[in-house]
Amino acid sequence: MPRTAQPLGEFVEGRPVMKNWLKIACMAAAIAGASYFFGKTCARVEHALPLILSPSQDSLDLLVALLLAMGLVVISIELAAALVRPLLLGAGLFALGGLAMLLAGPLSGISALLSLVFFLGATLYAWRAKAELDNRISFSAGVLAQKQGILLVILIFVASARIYLGSVQYFDREGFSIPPRLARVVASWMEGQIGGQIPPEERERALAQLRRDLPTQMQAMLNRLIAPYEPWMPILVSLGFFMTLETLLGFLGWIPARILRLLIALLALLKVTREVVEMREVHTLSL
Repeated sequence: MPRTAQPLGEFVEGRPVMKNWLKIACMAAAIAGASYFFGKTCARVEHALPLILSPSQDSLDLLVALLLAMGLVVISIELAAALVRPLLLGAGLFALGGLAMLLAGPLSGISALLSLVFFLGATLYAWRAKAELDNRISFSAGVLAQKQGILLVILIFVASARIYLGSVQYFDREGFSIPPRLARVVASWMEGQIGGQIPPEERERALAQLRRDLPTQMQAMLNRLIAPYEPWMPILVSLGFFMTLETLLGFLGWIPARILRLLIALLALLKVTREVVEMREVHTLSL
């Protein structure tokens, strides 16, 4: 007799629980809110290439916001995959999340396509998680964590696509230039290397000329090296961004899983969900 966790029924052990429509509304609000936050953060990421090329506290703040948004989306979708039945209803909630993500940023055909990718990825995840849960004798939140890889890849893809779009616009407008911070670091290193080799009476004038001419020389050299590959720079930037996020989430992926376990336990404690025992027929062949 398989045991599943489902938000069904009006009474649990004689105590009233929320109606199904209210539960679904709360789930919809959670998914829409998390998706909207993710969409807003991705809209910021689209214009964040200068922050990536020149890391600062603002870059770290944006990265933390993006990771937090991804975590909230993963938790809300996993919770819906575990508790919302039938799957078609869950797909409706994911469509609402995709719409919220679309409305969080500037409307465009690419944004609509990314929202569709988000919806399809969430629905595919829920379908796979449901199939695995249905094949188990008892409910296990671990199944949801095991299947979350597809969700993470979809979210990373959406964020990387945003940085790609922003990179195309940035390079078309500004070209590829050396980040000022990198230029200062190189200039400081070169001053330390050659400063001691210049006579004291000429040192100040020579170093001032170095500081003035080095950025231009570096940019000219970079232009010669990068020019043949400049059309590929947005792809390289977005690929590097994708791999960085994938590595980070590989280390941090256990956090949403732990939070999800706590949420499911809390919902059961508050009588929002209950354990349902299902009777199923099994058909086999025998001689």
